[in-house]
Amino acid sequence: MPTETVHIAEAGAPDDARGRLCSRSFLGLLVTQFLGALNDNMFRWLVVPIGKVLVEQRYGPRYTTVALSAGLACFVLPYILLAAPAGYLADRFSKRAVIVGCKAAELLIVVLGVAGILSGNLYLMFAVVALLGSQSALFGPSKFGCIPEIVRSDRISAANGLIGMTTVLAVTLGSIGGALLYELTSPVGTQMWGISAAALLGVSGAGLIASLLIAPLRSANPARAVPLNVLRQTFRDLAALGSNGPLFRAALGTMAFWALGALAQMNVDQFVGFRRGLGQFHVGGLLAGLAVGGGLGSV
Repeated sequence: MPTETVHIAEAGAPDDARGRLCSRSFLGLLVTQFLGALNDNMFRWLVVPIGKVLVEQRYGPRYTTVALSAGLACFVLPYILLAAPAGYLADRFSKRAVIVGCKAAELLIVVLGVAGILSGNLYLMFAVVALLGSQSALFGPSKFGCIPEIVRSDRISAANGLIGMTTVLAVTLGSIGGALLYELTSPVGTQMWGISAAALLGVSGAGLIASLLIAPLRSANPARAVPLNVLRQTFRDLAALGSNGPLFRAALGTMAFWALGALAQMNVDQFVGFRRGLGQFHVGGLLAGLAVGGGLGSV
């Protein structure tokens, strides 16, 4: 048996290791990541239109695109800046422990986000978007890394497809849900703010409970040193990626997919709002159309 296969098996949970797609651990992971992606997008597409209104009131309508760009940047940049720490956590500690910790952090972050919405503090809201992006970035390597530890090797491709499909489904529902929450709590997303609080906190709490269904997993590399120079480690990781041709091309394809999706999201929002004069709920509907295509591709 190859060394890598032995390592993966030893890192898994003894009582639920490398099981079927219907195992408790994999279903727990699937629900956890679905609810996390749902909450991320629901919160983002709730606060971005709030941010646009606040920016328009303070600086004029020509600067509303800044709110869109800021929201996207706040969410995406942590994935680049925290790549090295996220990989370290996934190796140094039990991936289940990292996942549960990220979900607990998400619940606290959402509480802060509700406070930002209620106070109308634009900077606090976008800081919360960045914090949600940070916990998602730290969650990612443990999410994907634990799949070989809880699913049989012949089911890994199917497991990845299910993860991709449910993630895109969560993006779809989150885009619609965020727009709907904004419409229900307008003006400026603060009227009947309890609806938003209940939705966001409820989804986050359910995700934390689902993460507890994942069976205990052993640390893959307990002796791994802390990456003190995060920037240097990031460049090392990129160099390692670039040295593997097939993996590098796959990464470029993934990057292109999400880059085009982000560009389309911004254009849809501007088209519906400025060109058609429609409400935020119509933005969510068109964004859902984008995500449905990605979900079909995952199938």
